[in-house]
Amino acid sequence: MKGDYSVWLRISLTYFVVLTMLYVPIVLLNIFPSNYTFQEIDGTVLIEHGVFNKELFEFEINSENKQELAVLHYHIRSIHSLVILGIPLLSFIFVGFLFQFSKHFKTMKGIEASRKRAVALILMTTVILLWLVGEFLYRRGNIISSITELL
Repeated sequence: MKGDYSVWLRISLTYFVVLTMLYVPIVLLNIFPSNYTFQEIDGTVLIEHGVFNKELFEFEINSENKQELAVLHYHIRSIHSLVILGIPLLSFIFVGFLFQFSKHFKTMKGIEASRKRAVALILMTTVILLWLVGEFLYRRGNIISSITELL
C-alpha cells in the first residue's frame, strides 16, 4: 500500500511540474499560440500579433465598426480561453503517457497493465488532440477573417 502512495505522489508532482512549466510562459509572459492581443486606448483599438516579429493593427472605434471590434475581441478572448483550458488537459495526457509505461504504475494493486488500456488511451488522446487543434484553427480563422473584414 505504501508503494501505491508513492507512485500517486510521483504522478501528482510530475503533473504539477508539467502544468507549471506550461502555464508560466503562456500566462505570465503572455506568449499564447497565435499570440493576438487586444488593447483599447483612447478611442482606438490596437491588435498585436506575433511574439518576436510583431504585426500591429490599429482601428478607430466608430459606430460603423464597433460591433465588428466587439466580435474580434470575443474571438481573441475565446482563443486565449481555449489555450488556458487546454493546458491542464494536455499536461494530464502527457503525464498519463509518461506513467503508462512506468514499471511502478504497472505493478500497482488493482491496475493491470494491458494493451487495451494503452489503445484506449491512445484513441482518447487522438480524439482530444484533434478536437483541440481543430477548434484552435477554427478560432484563429475567425480572428483572421474579422481583421480582414475591418481592413
